Amino acid sequence: MIIDRPTGPIGVLVSGGADSALLLYHLMVQHTDAIHIYTMSPLNKGGKNAKRVPDIIKWCSERTGCTNYTHTIKTVPQQSSPMLFDDVNQWIADGKITALYSGVTANPPADVVAGFRTPHGQSEDRDPLTERPTHYPDDSAYFPFNNLDKRQLAEMYHKAGLMELFNLTSSCEWMEPNPYRDGIDPQTQQCGYCWWCEERIWGFGRL
Repeated sequence: MIIDRPTGPIGVLVSGGADSALLLYHLMVQHTDAIHIYTMSPLNKGGKNAKRVPDIIKWCSERTGCTNYTHTIKTVPQQSSPMLFDDVNQWIADGKITALYSGVTANPPADVVAGFRTPHGQSEDRDPLTERPTHYPDDSAYFPFNNLDKRQLAEMYHKAGLMELFNLTSSCEWMEPNPYRDGIDPQTQQCGYCWWCEERIWGFGRL
């Protein structure tokens, strides 16, 4: 996959999930300037996804030969859009990066989502029936997977032989009082029940 990219340093949001890990890999393959990686670690979710990011970065760096990167982790009580974007918007304002990348994807089809056991509050933002832009008009932000769903990303993983990378990722967003699989500690592992786990199972056929 060829990703549109500007010259100069860029920023990328890497959460520990399959989407942002795949995006980071392709950026490390293709981008020649500095890559500034930003991870938010919400304490109300145990910070478990953020703990995976260093291994994801190490794997991508070793496979691509990219060493021109930095990694910033911000610990917050809980994640919100202002918290997520305030820092990286300041990076743009300060000239630290020329553009920001996000691996956000489209939802599965509505009939699939209707069968999920838990609600998802962002469905409208990822409507698969709406063609969404893959970058801002001023090219300050890029969303290359905006119109792709998890099954399409799974095809990209398989086609590129990146399932070893996939195994390092987690998309679980378990929070109290959701139930979880027997014997699984949802504070450290994937619960298999939350909306994001169900989406991952639908897309990849497994957690």
